[in-house]
Amino acid sequence: SHDVEAFLSQQSVGRADSFGQIFRGYIPANNCYGLKEMDVAIRVSHSRATDQEADLQMQFKNELKLCSVKHRNIIGLIGFCETKEKFYLVYEMMKARLLSEVIEGLTWEQALKVIKGTVAGLAYLHGHPEGPLVHSNISPSNILVTEGFVPKIIDFRYCVVEGQLCINGSPGYYLSKQGLASVKGDIFAFGLVALQLITKDGRSAFAVEE
Repeated sequence: SHDVEAFLSQQSVGRADSFGQIFRGYIPANNCYGLKEMDVAIRVSHSRATDQEADLQMQFKNELKLCSVKHRNIIGLIGFCETKEKFYLVYEMMKARLLSEVIEGLTWEQALKVIKGTVAGLAYLHGHPEGPLVHSNISPSNILVTEGFVPKIIDFRYCVVEGQLCINGSPGYYLSKQGLASVKGDIFAFGLVALQLITKDGRSAFAVEE
């Protein structure tokens, strides 16, 4: 963990969630891992020394499904680390904003590009050779949009193989909080996202009050 923490800055990226917090990081040249010099995003879990350890372990293992996923519309996982204290996930860093932050200002052409790219990413997950992967957390808050309006699906904490018991992480986008994972759930959730893109409305048609 000391090696991973050496790459961390104190600058957070986005808000904390049930897993932890994302920080900016930097991997220097000539590092011992044989990685090229690059800026990265490092997701650091909350402490494992709590009654939430089992949930943190589940979310960490779900994120590791990204190891077998390579697609231009899905965030890239560069590496990971597990210690007695915390879990660490290292992702590619890019100039991008959350779809939820820009959805109301997109032109139709930009919105269509986001729709097409997100559909391509979901189709890749649902056709994964190891079995259909269900994201279970599709919403505008889990889609990054680059400066070129290329969407990147992020946050795989609840990703499971179709048919497994899952927790749906985006209230207002899935019909139930938990159940057996189905690609139909992702498709329904993305349909709501697409509706928001078309109408330029930042709120889901099925939004629920916290």
